[in-house]
Amino acid sequence: MYPSPPHSLLALPIITALVGAGWQLRSKRWNWPLRQRGTGRKGGARRMETKERRELKQWPGRSKRRNRARQRHMALDPQLKAHSQPALDVSGSVANGTSRKDWSTQKVQSSVLIGSGVRVAKAAHTPSDTSAQAVEALSMEPKPASLPKTLTISTPYAWEVWQGFLDRFNLSERYPSFIDNLRYGFVAGIPAITSTLAPFNHPSVVQYSNQLLSIVQQEFAKGRYFGPYSEAQVVDLIGPFQSSPLSIIPKPGKPGKFRLIQNFSHPYKVTLGRASVNSYIDPAEFPCTWGTFTTVALIISRLPEGSEAATRDVKEAYRTVPIHPTQWPGMVIRLPGSNSFAIDTRDAFGLSSGAGLYGEVADAGLDIMRAIGIGPVTKWVDDHLFFRVPRASLQTYNALRQSAATVIKQSQGRVHQNGRIWYKGNRLPDDRLEEYSEDMTFPLKDLASCSPRSSHDGSFTYSLEDIDDLSQKLGIPWEREKDQPFSSKVTYIGLDWDLNKKTVALSEKKKQKYLDEIKEWQRYRTHDLQQAQKLHGKLLHACLVITRGKAYLRSIEAFIAIFHDKPFLKRTPPSRLYDDLQWWREVLGDTTLPERQLPGLRPVADIGAFSDASSAIGIGITVGKRWRAWRLLPGWKKEGRDIGWAEAVGFLFLCTAVTEIQETTDHRVYGDNKGVVEGWWNGRSRNTPTNDIFKMPTILPEEYMGPSTAYSPAQPFPPSSGISSSIMTHLETKLSSILWPKTLSPSPYPNLPPPQPQAGQFSHPGRISNPPRILRPSPSNTRSKLRNVPLPKPVQNLIPTHYPADLTPNPSILRPHVASVNRLREWKPHTSLLSDHAAEDGTEDPELARVKDLRELAWDESTRTAYGSGLLAYHVFCDSEHIAEEDRAPITRQILDAFIATLAGSLSGGTINNYICGVRAWHLLHGLKWDLSRAETDLLIRGAQKVAPKTSIREKRDPFTVAYITSLKHQLDLTLPLDAAVFACLTTAFYATARLGELTVKSLKAFSPERHVKITDVRDDTDRNGLKSKVFHIPVTKVARTGEDIYWSRQDGDSDPEAAFENHITVNAPSPNEHLFAHQHGSSRRPLTKKAFLHKISLAAKKAGLKPKKGHAIRIGSTLEYLLRGVPMEAMKHKGRWASEAFTRYLTKHAQIIAPYMQAISDNQPTPNAEIPRLLR
Repeated sequence: MYPSPPHSLLALPIITALVGAGWQLRSKRWNWPLRQRGTGRKGGARRMETKERRELKQWPGRSKRRNRARQRHMALDPQLKAHSQPALDVSGSVANGTSRKDWSTQKVQSSVLIGSGVRVAKAAHTPSDTSAQAVEALSMEPKPASLPKTLTISTPYAWEVWQGFLDRFNLSERYPSFIDNLRYGFVAGIPAITSTLAPFNHPSVVQYSNQLLSIVQQEFAKGRYFGPYSEAQVVDLIGPFQSSPLSIIPKPGKPGKFRLIQNFSHPYKVTLGRASVNSYIDPAEFPCTWGTFTTVALIISRLPEGSEAATRDVKEAYRTVPIHPTQWPGMVIRLPGSNSFAIDTRDAFGLSSGAGLYGEVADAGLDIMRAIGIGPVTKWVDDHLFFRVPRASLQTYNALRQSAATVIKQSQGRVHQNGRIWYKGNRLPDDRLEEYSEDMTFPLKDLASCSPRSSHDGSFTYSLEDIDDLSQKLGIPWEREKDQPFSSKVTYIGLDWDLNKKTVALSEKKKQKYLDEIKEWQRYRTHDLQQAQKLHGKLLHACLVITRGKAYLRSIEAFIAIFHDKPFLKRTPPSRLYDDLQWWREVLGDTTLPERQLPGLRPVADIGAFSDASSAIGIGITVGKRWRAWRLLPGWKKEGRDIGWAEAVGFLFLCTAVTEIQETTDHRVYGDNKGVVEGWWNGRSRNTPTNDIFKMPTILPEEYMGPSTAYSPAQPFPPSSGISSSIMTHLETKLSSILWPKTLSPSPYPNLPPPQPQAGQFSHPGRISNPPRILRPSPSNTRSKLRNVPLPKPVQNLIPTHYPADLTPNPSILRPHVASVNRLREWKPHTSLLSDHAAEDGTEDPELARVKDLRELAWDESTRTAYGSGLLAYHVFCDSEHIAEEDRAPITRQILDAFIATLAGSLSGGTINNYICGVRAWHLLHGLKWDLSRAETDLLIRGAQKVAPKTSIREKRDPFTVAYITSLKHQLDLTLPLDAAVFACLTTAFYATARLGELTVKSLKAFSPERHVKITDVRDDTDRNGLKSKVFHIPVTKVARTGEDIYWSRQDGDSDPEAAFENHITVNAPSPNEHLFAHQHGSSRRPLTKKAFLHKISLAAKKAGLKPKKGHAIRIGSTLEYLLRGVPMEAMKHKGRWASEAFTRYLTKHAQIIAPYMQAISDNQPTPNAEIPRLLR
């Protein structure tokens, strides 16, 4: 049995002392080198072998499922195994005399040695009410040279209770490593620190020194800080470290309260090869659910009448989350004093992954609550929002939840979007998708009889007492003074929600706070980036209610964009920003500011409302059979006005017209300018005159919710229910007040009939028959005999990597940060002939999306990735040369020549050519012209090749050989699943002359039975002479979407592919629906990834004393081997499926290949082979 008390966290070593050897830790994508005590030097690397992992038995007192989960956790972090075992001496035996084979039977020790007698010990439950008043004054000076014998890690969460609930409700698979994270600490993505960096703190720590001392004392008292230590002592404990500067600020609206901030983003630039801790962390790798405005609005809109809501905050939420000891070198803080430091062992505010780490804890807690029957419930970081429904409505509401759960499950609706997880439901009337923060798996339950409660609480499904009971068991520390009891009105994320009226409003507290922020801003003439971002964030939040305020954010967003790499330089804002802030002051100061009806509730009427504009003619709108047109006067295209401005004017006229029809109904209106439509979606435009148009809808009634806008390429305007002449007269009167009398004039022919629709498109005049979403003829109407056969979707939603330091583009809404393979599609030109509709949920017009999919599929995934790199280089070049967006595409001859000239001398001609191909592909994908002379481009590329640096010339790949493969085999244990799969894959790739990517998968989740080889794709073949071959059909290859065959025959010696393949089948027995080289990994099955294959091959090569080789060298080595055997060159081109003779540039041993053809032969001796191999010049 475990000796730990129920609420304790098993202690972990800061480092494991290995005398004479070190451990190489692996967690997620980082390698964690441990520090060897005593020598002051880094210990040697030692990896945990697969055989040693197999020796790990089931721990006493744990279920098999949890033991398997622990093994999976250890696969991510091998040090966990070291944590549970005694230290080793030089010989490899256990220090206390126990042999290595007996490790699995050892009990968990009450403390673990970290070196020189220092141990990290398990600790009892940390009380949540520790008070600074009870703590003696703590000296910030380092402790004496002798380090403490014991250090402890603690958490308020009772992990054993969490484990019981997760197992009970079958949630363990959803949170496979969560319990181990609670016990041993969370990995935050902090990389290995190789040298110490300890910058000084912000001056605020001196200004608020007493407050800092009080906070630090509490942290030490609660066991969250270790120290104080000197720099040398910290290095002695955990190795080199990097501290992040501390600052302390007063909490807004809370006099006497202060917040301690660790600036994990320092240094802001790479300095002396050092970057900030946050620069290595991608928050998208730590996703969690968020109770967003959209999510909460949807919940409230579906609640039955009489429902109530309450809120609760978790006390010091981040500080409840333990951090894994391997992360501590990046969590060190500098204390007051010349040489005083502390090790922070908890999640901290300012860490990029901090919200996601706590988010995992909160998500698990909410899922347990939902499984108990509490809900609906959601959260924003630590702010939890609880809803409850009347018991009388429970059955009806559960049926609604079950319906949503079915939709989510059938559509595989779990979406991982950056750092957020949400669940996709049906489409709402305004074309947005339902966004849930849960999958609706668990029904609500009637818990009214679980404990005594008031008569009012007894009429609902649960009460706060039910939350208290569960929270006490789990150890969730609520900050009770912030509780909002259940009511029909609740304040959440700074907004006042009314459950009965289904409305939302900006809270008075927030209105006053934002007003004060604007007034404070206006006191000063200059501002830095942080001040601008702070004000922008507050106003953007206000736009959730004051939607028309988005147009008044453009000036501050433009101001933010000019800072670039000088965030601390104070700049003078543009005068437009002052005018916009005055508007905000007036609106926020208005005591009659109306509430906002929750979006998506009202039906959207489609009345056939269109707008269009032509720079040569003017502006026109149609609503049903009625239309109106205005002529643009000569000279209108000045002062920044362009066709987008004219389209925006037409859209405004159209919105004003439909408002006059029925002000209490939402309408769908259409425009054929994507930029304008997206501007209405976003509420603002980058073009200043166009943005001024978006401010004009303030002439509409306050209670009007606004139109539902949609993009539609130019099409004949179909008629619908018309507008009466009186309404058009009133419309004309209203529009005459708009301030463009010098640029617009009414058409002299306002009542001509509109273009007639195609016959059969509408059932009768004045009424739309089955109106399409984007108001174009649907595929079924225009191509009744054709079918849209589903296309394979290009790869999407890959996590992007950080930009290289010298290739970071300026921020732009046209170029989101996406993976390289997605840049061709996701990076938009300023204008596009192949425009597409993109709604808030990211969906596109199906027809246009299909066209783009088809064009994108013309390039292989690897090609799109390479082209994405070229596109990045192109836009970085444009940024550096200050080339405007509208001049970047279509590209001109002058810009392309300048781009090539800039790259020349730094890159090879081939790389430059690939970059140009990438820019060209981007043009073609988005429907832009590319009519530049290829001859002129080739001339420049040839010149660039002559000045290419020597470093850009790729060396010939060292090919695999039979001897090399044989040496690798001797370093593999073919009785192990992974080793057996790897060697079988290697020999098959070599003797079948296959591309490695055809026999492996890119990632564990990338396997597709339609794309990757399976056991059912393998067959035996025999020719007319009885010679046997093993044939593998690859379903999809780089050059053949219908697949290709590869094959080998039995070979002599240790590299025989037949013996290797049969061994793999015996050891791993892949099923018909698995990857051919699937193998057992712990309790699960895994396809063979290219990364795992190369890693195993590299390890085997190093063990054999050989140099690791690239994966492409297998195919090259195969070609060379067969050529040396005398196989004709043309036959090898066919077997290796080489599209050209370019592969010959990689071949070595040319003399040996040609030797048989150069020998002297007698006149009567036949020629060995009529074909002489043509080698590359």
